[in-house]
Amino acid sequence: MSKSVLERLALADRGEELGGKVERAHVLVVDDDPNILKLVETYLTGATGLAPAGIEMQIHPVASGEDGIATAKGLRGQPGRLTCALLDIVLPGGVDGIDTCLALWEAEPSLQCVLMTGNGVRVEEQIEKRIPAPLLPKCDYMPKPFSRFAMTQRIRRAIHAWHSNWLEEVRRGENIKLVLELGALVDQSTD
Repeated sequence: MSKSVLERLALADRGEELGGKVERAHVLVVDDDPNILKLVETYLTGATGLAPAGIEMQIHPVASGEDGIATAKGLRGQPGRLTCALLDIVLPGGVDGIDTCLALWEAEPSLQCVLMTGNGVRVEEQIEKRIPAPLLPKCDYMPKPFSRFAMTQRIRRAIHAWHSNWLEEVRRGENIKLVLELGALVDQSTD
């Protein structure tokens, strides 16, 4: 067995990151109220430990679902990944927060979303009806008004869930590569 394969197996066993590193977590905040955007940005920039160690968090506040989708598309060429979106459900124009969330998942399936609204009437029911069941674990809900603690905890939970899912995905891909390499080495040794 080659030394590189053994080293990589040891790395996988220790649970360290494989296949690269995400150094920046992009957080999209979509709300038509400029006061809410400012408040969320203040809360998030002042909070500690929202992202895992070594990951810088960058906040992108926008006023509409359309702007949120455009911002997400613009982030594709930049360093880091869109990890979390905090979305007001009721937005002006044709694209509400749930529609925006669904569009963002098409572009970034691992994205975690936190929906919020001041119109608390049957919101959970609306979310459950419009978001497919397999995507519900990637979605959280928060009523407005919210406290700094409630908002930062939901964002922290979303970013850490995204990061854990991403690491697991990378590990699975690396393990497949290792199995293929080991298979090739076994084939070479039997020749």
